[in-house]
Amino acid sequence: MTSSSTIFYNNIIGKKVISTEGKAIGRLKDLVADLGFLRPRIIAAVVSFPDGLKTIDFSAFQITHVKGGYLLACRDIKPINLHGMETVHIAGQLLNQKIIDMNRKRTILVYDLKIAIVDNKSIVVAVDAGLQGRLRQWGISSFVQKFLKLFDLSIPNQLVLWDNVEAINFGQTAVGISKSMSSLNRLHPSDMADIMEEMDHNTQVKIFSAMDTERAADVLEEMEPDTQDDLLESLPSDIIADVLEAMPADEAADILGDMDEKKAEELLKEMGSEASGEVRDLMRYDDSEVGSLMTTDYISFHSQDTISASLETLRREKPESDVIYDLYIVSDKGELEASVTLRDIVVSGPEVKLMDIMNRDVVYVHDTDKAESLKDIIEKYNLLAVPVVDAGKMLLGVVIINDVMFNLNKSRRKR
Repeated sequence: MTSSSTIFYNNIIGKKVISTEGKAIGRLKDLVADLGFLRPRIIAAVVSFPDGLKTIDFSAFQITHVKGGYLLACRDIKPINLHGMETVHIAGQLLNQKIIDMNRKRTILVYDLKIAIVDNKSIVVAVDAGLQGRLRQWGISSFVQKFLKLFDLSIPNQLVLWDNVEAINFGQTAVGISKSMSSLNRLHPSDMADIMEEMDHNTQVKIFSAMDTERAADVLEEMEPDTQDDLLESLPSDIIADVLEAMPADEAADILGDMDEKKAEELLKEMGSEASGEVRDLMRYDDSEVGSLMTTDYISFHSQDTISASLETLRREKPESDVIYDLYIVSDKGELEASVTLRDIVVSGPEVKLMDIMNRDVVYVHDTDKAESLKDIIEKYNLLAVPVVDAGKMLLGVVIINDVMFNLNKSRRKR
């Protein structure tokens, strides 16, 4: 073979292996790749010999393209010790398994692998997730292509470069998945949730368990209710409680509200007292009330606060984007007095006090108002969020427009 060429895994698997004298000595059953490189490197071959299966050093193989296929020659049946190495058996652990296309942010099925042979090193460079790869698996690719050629048709390749994929289920659980998390953590929580929903339950649990608490909370928040329920049923109560505690209180309340009452109470007791207290307060509202939609994660100031102090608070608290544009002024007792926009804060001088720029004519709703009334208020005043107060005008939280749309559409929102 030349110093640089490519082959497809399905085109050589199952083929006869011959000796340097041209005598058939076995049949190729699988290839083993070393994952310790940037791109997997083929280091071993599983060959069926008359006296049984053997895993031998792949460097002793020479693959030559001949008319009608490939010739696999083995000059030395040299055993190889894979102990302690991070390896994957292609047929057993990768072929027909789901991996993640990081560019398109979706899972794909691996039907075939493209292998580049460069200077006697065999490297996996791409996966085939299309019909071509499937046809090679079935051994009918050439026949189908010749047939389609009669009609001037062809099957496009669906190759994904190995550099753009993440494989997370090699049966190596902790090792394989923990190494994958550095790449997966770069995905938006919504994309990660969508990807996990395409995976089998066991893989979902493994990936979710490998996430840190904050990341797990963000991803769980984006999942569909059925996936949330299935996932939470498989995790220990202390882990679930930590994740719920890291979530916005309204999201945690939604999840617990859909759970069995006994299980929900168990988790609330596992959570910290402050977090569980906020969640309990939200869970007492009926679904038809404004209070059931509000979040208690908001930023408030006092009228005597300066712009400089307010900006320092925002930097320290790092509020979510959907609650930062409209901020609220409360009295020493916590009563809602006014609102101020982020724009007004940013364009004002550092020593200006909020009382000089705040708007006292603030639109608000009561926690026991009907949730359906929010739609008209948001549309009329073009608001991103609405403050929620109790009968004494104490600020309790805010309702985000996303939450209102979720309630109207009767489906989980995707932020």
